[in-house]
Amino acid sequence: MKCKLRALLQEMGISVYAFCKKTGFNESTFRHWVAGRTFPNPYNIDVLCTVLKVSISDLFEHEPVEIPYMPVLKHERDKAEYVRETRMENLRLKARLRHVNKKELAKLPESMKAPRYDR
Repeated sequence: MKCKLRALLQEMGISVYAFCKKTGFNESTFRHWVAGRTFPNPYNIDVLCTVLKVSISDLFEHEPVEIPYMPVLKHERDKAEYVRETRMENLRLKARLRHVNKKELAKLPESMKAPRYDR
C-alpha cells in the first residue's frame, strides 16, 4: 500500500509543517508517513481522512499482491505427497539457514543437508 499524503498536501497547497501545526501531529512522524517509511495507525488514518475530507481509498493506493500458485490436488495420495515435498523443502531451507535442530537435520537425506565449513 502506498500513501498519497504528499499529493493530497500539494493539491491543498499546504506544507507539512503547516499541516502538522493545524492538526497536532508530530512533524517527524508525519514526514515518515509522507515518505512512506511508516504508516499511520487506524485512529490516525481516520483523523487524516476527516481533516483532508477524503475516503480511505483516496488516502492509500492499492497495489495488488500476487498469490503463489497452489496446485489443485484431487487424490489423498497427491495431497500427502505435496505436503511431504513442501515439508522437505522447508527443512532444506531451514538447514541452509542453520535454524534447524539436530533431530530435524538427522531426518534429512545427505543430498539436502547444507555443507559444513570447517574453520
